[in-house]
Amino acid sequence: MEAGVLAKELTGAPLIIHIHATEFDRSGGTSGNQKIHNIEYAGICASDKVFAVSKKTPEILLSKNIKFSPKRLRLFIMQSKLQLLPTHKITTSELIDIWNI
Repeated sequence: MEAGVLAKELTGAPLIIHIHATEFDRSGGTSGNQKIHNIEYAGICASDKVFAVSKKTPEILLSKNIKFSPKRLRLFIMQSKLQLLPTHKITTSELIDIWNI
């Protein structure tokens, strides 16, 4: 995520991240690695949109008091959403239209 934050700062492009699991998930709900927490926190706070791939992830993000607007959060269950995508290569503008970014 550090590269994404830097790219956003340098270009002004939106930072859109997707999360499969947080360090809290990977550590079994314990403290985990603080350096990884810090990287995740910075990326989430700097992001314009956050796509979570499970219902559990948004609950974890909100319960850990990560300071970001829930309005930026989208649930992205890949199997159901991918069926909506066209089979050709998607342009950035098409992606924006599909996901309301």
